[in-house]
Parts: sequence; C-alpha cells; structure tokens
Amino acid sequence: MNNVSATIASTNVIEQQRQSGLRWIALAVPVVASFAALVWILARMRHGFDFTDESFYLIWISSPWSFDISATQFGFVYHPLYRLVGGDIALLRQANALITCALAWGLLVVFFRTAARQLSLAEGMAISAALSLSSLLSLVTWLPTPSYNSLALQALLVAAIGILLTGRESVRASVIGYVLIGVAGWLTFMAKPTSAAMLGVVVPCYLLLARKLNFRRLLISVATAVVLWCSSAALIDGSLHGFIARLTNAIELYKMVGAGHTASQIFRLGEFALTENEKVLLKTGIVIVFLPSFLLLLRNEKARLIGAAMALMSFLASIGMVFGMFEDMADIIPPSSFQGLLIASVPFGVVLISLVKLPKESFVKMTQGNFSLGLCFLLLPYVYAFGSNNNYWYASAGAGLFWILAGVVRLAPALPRQAAARILLSIAAGAQLITLLLVNAGMEHPYRQPQALRLSQELVRMGVQESPLLLSPIAAQYVRQLKHTAQESGFVRGEPVIDLTGHAPGAVFALGGRAIGQPWLVGGYKGSEGFVKASLDRASCDDIAKAWILIEPAGSRALSPLLMERYGIHVAQNYRAVGSFVSPEPVPAVLARPDLKQYLLKPVHSPERARIACEQMRVRPS
Repeated sequence: MNNVSATIASTNVIEQQRQSGLRWIALAVPVVASFAALVWILARMRHGFDFTDESFYLIWISSPWSFDISATQFGFVYHPLYRLVGGDIALLRQANALITCALAWGLLVVFFRTAARQLSLAEGMAISAALSLSSLLSLVTWLPTPSYNSLALQALLVAAIGILLTGRESVRASVIGYVLIGVAGWLTFMAKPTSAAMLGVVVPCYLLLARKLNFRRLLISVATAVVLWCSSAALIDGSLHGFIARLTNAIELYKMVGAGHTASQIFRLGEFALTENEKVLLKTGIVIVFLPSFLLLLRNEKARLIGAAMALMSFLASIGMVFGMFEDMADIIPPSSFQGLLIASVPFGVVLISLVKLPKESFVKMTQGNFSLGLCFLLLPYVYAFGSNNNYWYASAGAGLFWILAGVVRLAPALPRQAAARILLSIAAGAQLITLLLVNAGMEHPYRQPQALRLSQELVRMGVQESPLLLSPIAAQYVRQLKHTAQESGFVRGEPVIDLTGHAPGAVFALGGRAIGQPWLVGGYKGSEGFVKASLDRASCDDIAKAWILIEPAGSRALSPLLMERYGIHVAQNYRAVGSFVSPEPVPAVLARPDLKQYLLKPVHSPERARIACEQMRVRPS
C-alpha cells in the first residue's frame, strides 16, 4: 500500500514539474519574441532619412534655443537626450523607442496588477512585454526620430500609469499617481498644448466617473504641472512673460500658413474609408485574436491544445518576421492613409470573446471603475490626435495601444483565474503579430522615401555631428553632392542657410547648417509666403546677410527668391550658384520631373553692406 501511495505521490510531483516547466516555457516565448522584435526594430533605425518632417524634428531638437517662437516645445525636452547620444541620429531614434516601450511596459505591468489580479507577477510581466511593442504603432509611417507625437504618446503613457495608481488603498501610491498625472500634463503641454487641454478634461472626468476623484490630491497634479511649466518657462525664455509671448506669437504665425491649425478646425471627428483589402485584413486580424482565445476557453482538451498551438504560431511568426522570412509578403499591407487602423482588430477580437464566450460574466463583473477606465482608454488616442491637421483617425492609430487596453478592460474581470494567463497570452500574441505586420509595412514603405529600409545601405554622415546613417542610393548621392559642393565652395558647418525649396529642411541639417527664422520654412500653402516673411523678420540681419540659400525653381512647394528683396538682398546680383542637385523627392516625383533640381547659392556680397541694407529696409515704414 505504501508503495502505491509513493508511486502516486511521485507521479503527482512529476506532473507538477511538467506543468511548471510548460508554464515557464509559455512565459519565455513571448519575452523572447518581444526582445527579438525590439532588436530588429532598433537595428532598422540606422536606415533611411526623411528630408521633410523628420528633418524638421532634428533641426528643432539639435538647436531649440535658435528660435524664439514655437507652438510645440518638444525640442527643449529632447535636447538633453540629443546631447547625451552625441548627436547620433540612430542612437537618438533608438533611445526614443526604448523610452516609449519602457513606459508602455510599466503601464501594462501596473494595469495587470490592478485590472487583472488573477495573474501572477511573472505572468503579468511576460504579457506586458508582448503588448508593449504596440506602443510603437506610430512607426507604420516610419518617422522614428523624437517629435511632438512621440512626446505626446509618452506623456499619455505616464498619465495612464498615474490614473491607475490614484485611489489605491495605499495613500503613497495614490499620491504618486496624482504627481504622475501632473508630470504627464506638463509633458503633453510641451508636446501639443491642444492635447494637454483635452487631457485636462478627460482625466478629471474619468476620476469622477470612477469615484476616485480627490480634490485635495488633484491639487497635487495641478501644482506639479504648474511648477514644471513655470520652471520650463524660466529655462527656455527667462520668464513666464517671455514664454507666453513665444506661444502667442507662434499661434499667430501658424495661422498665416493655412494648414488647418485653427480653433474652428480642431473640434472634429473625421472620416475614414478602408479599402476592400484592408477590410479583409481587419477581419483576418479579428480571427487571429479571437479564435485561439475562444478555443482556449473551451473545456475540450484538444480544442485548448489547438488554441495554444495557434497562439504559439503567432509568436513564431513574429520571430520569423524578424529574420526576414516574410519579406516576400511585404505588400500584404500596402501603404494607405488608414492602414494603422488595422490594430483595431485586436480590441474587436477581445470584445467578441467576451460577448460570445463570457456574455454574462463580462457584464456582471465589469464595475463602474472598469467601465470608466475602458472609456478613458478609448478616448486617449483622440487626446493624442487632438489638434493635428491630419485626419484624426489616421493620427489616433499611433496610440492604438490604448484601444487594445480598452478591450482588455472589458474582458479581464470576467476571465476565470485558471484561464486568465493563457487567454491574455493568446491576445498578446495576436496583438504583437498585427503590430509587427504594420511596423514592417512602415519599413517597406517608409514615409517619403524611395525604397524599403532594408535596401538602404549607403553609408552617409550627416549634420554638425557627422552622424552615420544608411540611406538609399538616391538620397546618399544627393547628400554627398550637396556636402561636397558646399565644402569646396567654402561653406563652414554652423553657417546660416535659408531653405527656399519649401519642402527639404533636411538639406540644411545634412550640411550641418543653421536654419534661421523657423526650423522649416514650409511652402505649398496659401499663406506660405507670409509665414516665411514673418519668420525671417525675426532673424537677425547679421544672419540673413551671411546666409547661403537653397532653391528649387521648378518645385511644387518652391518659395520665390524675390522675397529676399524685403531684406535689401537681390539674389540674382548678390548670390552665385555653386552647384545643382536632383531633388530628394520620392522616386516617382523625380522620375516624373527630371528637371526637378535644387541649386545651392553662395553669398558674394559684402556681409557688412548686406547687414546694413537689411537694417535699413526694416526701419522703413511699411
């Protein structure tokens, strides 16, 4: 009898060890897949360069104190990071992605410790690792350099951590939560004041609906934001008055452009239209998320094994993508305005699970706090997009992680304890695969670049710090010719450059030149000329007199050199063309316009006489 008992006990121990081993393997797979995917994404950040928006970000971050008016202050926030990495563009991009992922992982860990208490700490951390990659959804357009968008997203991640900590049993945790909300409010303001205003509405409404609002502690948030804001004002402009002038002048300046940055155009929802292919992909994504989780909730052992195998296949497919196994399928998600919305298949799939398999529990166990939290998460992507001149649906997809969390809030309370980890791991597998498919689409069709990042292999050094990047042959040739011509003609890094192409501030950055007036003298809008004049009016006559000029006469966004007459400078007489270059427009534009050339103009006038002429023009009555 004793032998039989010993045998049974030994068998139970072996079974427990087997189950424990399988559990740790199940937790290791998402961590390994997530780490491999993150390394892959970080490696790609050494490739490619956009001469428009991304160049604007770099000019602004590298020298934020060069401009006395600005609607967004992200340049000041990221400037210390730029200095820390020695001006290396690839390292700057990588640091930005790591900061975003780290904040997302922290948010998810806190979320699963509060909203899904069925999970152990190890389970929550593994699932968080897999889902944290969805914080990089903005890379679907592949603009990896830090910007107002990345800062706004990072701020909202901090805000979300804060609201999860508020109202906790621990007074200390709750106070920390309110402090984080204040920090997030300040960061959001530094990124996009419009988003900060909307965040200031959404967070108190959430706290009120969730019955967590504590007015005394809310004052901690307000005080934190005000102290940080005033400190920033003193650091940036020396006084609060100067900082306010910076903002109000920026509002007036950007009104001139006519690019959609007006109060009457801010409050909108926007429309979207998916192509037939995208509709199919959306449905496929819903199936990828729903089916494995549904099978894992069944009592049938075979069904659960099939569900587990499907989830594992999603993780393995993510790893396979990292190693280039699906490069032939790169065009499965062709570039479009709304491709990022395919991430919505994750919350749709999650909600479908709760409606089909847990219809009663998902409603009964959803407390007012969970309902309020889900609603808050649904709104945060709108907060992220609020104030953008882009379509709000297009912009909101960059913060799609919050949509995923909104779906999980709906499902998590209803999950049985023994099934919670495997269901959430399955959802994380689907979310990670869909995220990587979208990011891969961004890598294959990077914003305003002629070819896939993996094909950009020409080493070029750019900027004052001579930062190395791997570019496409067309972009590399452009940068090399531009730099060689400028250096042979006597250009010295740090000299002022006025870009009148209207679209290529990247040329100024690549040269190591110094933009004046504004980081980007944007062309192509009805009010562009007025915007450029108002911008250059704020530059010193000394800089204007010494500035080199880049023009693109046949360009669709070109600015007229005649506007320099406003400063007593006649380009035809005072400048000499020292070289011409094929415009760094995307390949189709260049092929359609073989005459699309830029010209670098060197000043040949006396800088002192030009400065005096400029000053005389400025004192004349208008």
